[in-house]
Amino acid sequence: MKLLLLFALLTSTSFSDQKIQEARQLFFRFDEDQHASAILLLSLDKVGVNDSPVLLAYKGVALAASATAESNPISKLNRFLEGKNLVEAAINQWPENPELRLIRLSIQLTAPGFLEYNKQISIDKNHIINNLINNPDRFPNSMFREKVLIFLQTKAQLTAEEQRLLQN
Repeated sequence: MKLLLLFALLTSTSFSDQKIQEARQLFFRFDEDQHASAILLLSLDKVGVNDSPVLLAYKGVALAASATAESNPISKLNRFLEGKNLVEAAINQWPENPELRLIRLSIQLTAPGFLEYNKQISIDKNHIINNLINNPDRFPNSMFREKVLIFLQTKAQLTAEEQRLLQN
């Protein structure tokens, strides 16, 4: 019985890790592949609030990003809000995780101004930059850290001071 429980635990952990790796790859393809958010959303269809906060946040960003494909303004707004709420729930579960902050930052940087989902941009940027500098082990690997750095430099409108900090 213990062996079966151990096998189930190891299988679910590796399944979750595999899903997170796939989610990261698709997330960084959002700009170049218009279908990446829909593919990510389909792959995370069964993810709920009791699952990994990282997977929950990726489901949220996929929902928010896919809202642009909706033609009905109410459906578009509802999809965006559902995605935003999933990301916020993930951050509430694990507020110190810089990956979750990156996901929220990506939504805030692209959300239309009238949605007023832009109040945490500076906080999230600072949190990510601080972790890149002082806690690089909070990022899964050097390739992911490099993609985060590129994201910040190309999307986050860094101040001169933020750029200087990241160059060191």
